[in-house]
Amino acid sequence: MSEELKNCPFCVPDLVTTALGMSPYPFAVRCEKCSTEGPEKETKAEAIAAWNRRFVCPDKNGKAVYAGDRAKAADCEGKVDRLGGIVIESEDGHLHHVWPHEIELIESEADNDK
Repeated sequence: MSEELKNCPFCVPDLVTTALGMSPYPFAVRCEKCSTEGPEKETKAEAIAAWNRRFVCPDKNGKAVYAGDRAKAADCEGKVDRLGGIVIESEDGHLHHVWPHEIELIESEADNDK
């Protein structure tokens, strides 16, 4: 598992570095510029892997949502991404800008990797 951290997906990549929180448990990666934080994990390696998978936000039930996961909001359903805000791309290709408290995770892309 790579320990190289990807830049924060919410900030200008050239200007941002990320830091790994060592609180001693759990571990989480946090952007030093905007304070976006990845999900808390039991190990440093798991925290880095989760950050690099592109954590988007927690959903309204507290589940971690990543880019590529399927989720729904009030009037849309599809894949989640971060493009100038949190968006859900529906099957017809439309982008729906949503707030984290509106999102409900349907299926994690990681579930499909098993």
